[in-house]
Amino acid sequence: MTITAIPPPAALTPESDDETSARMRLLGLTPPAAATAIGVLDRMRAVCPRRPLSWSEAERIAERQAGILRRELDNSSRTLLPTSALHGLAFLMVSYRDGFPLSGMAMKTDVGWVIVIKGDEPKVRQRFSLAHEIKHIIDDDVMTSMDRDLYPATALYSAEQRGERAADSFAAALLMPKVLIRRDWADRLQDIGLLARRYDVSRIAVEVRLRELGLLQPTPRCVAPAAGEHPDGG
Repeated sequence: MTITAIPPPAALTPESDDETSARMRLLGLTPPAAATAIGVLDRMRAVCPRRPLSWSEAERIAERQAGILRRELDNSSRTLLPTSALHGLAFLMVSYRDGFPLSGMAMKTDVGWVIVIKGDEPKVRQRFSLAHEIKHIIDDDVMTSMDRDLYPATALYSAEQRGERAADSFAAALLMPKVLIRRDWADRLQDIGLLARRYDVSRIAVEVRLRELGLLQPTPRCVAPAAGEHPDGG
């Protein structure tokens, strides 16, 4: 979703660490954990060149950025990435709002980044939306420094649609690392429903990921979502 710069909410104006945390909680926000290294956002951004990307380049970069974040969270070798680990990122505050008109939106404020997630959607979709919006945060600095689009339009997709697909690729790589899901598949753990529960994602997200990794042949049940369509349905 398009990132919107907004002024800091009055309730988030810091007076002290304790008061700021209390005010954030009143707004339904999760105060960032100081233990998470702030530099991870810069490290993820550093792997992306300041020029237009082809789809294959965008996909490889999304995979690398997801790997950097997994290692930062000390979760590179474990299957399930807890949603709480993403809540603890130092550059990020997360709010869940029932009835929010979008699955997710990232907003830049003077006190950091805020991601708002639609709170009455399935938990698996909320997880994917959160990861998806983190990619928009990563891309924001690169895109604002360029005269041209990072994801230029093609005959089939607009620049915005390509940006959404890149965010989906990052989310899939973060929640379902290719090394781990390929290992599971090679170990004959090939039940879509079981994999969805194992990685805490939707069946559609698993099917799309397996297809993109060449582990599952395209079928009418396993067709990638159209540009801009959420891979967790809806």
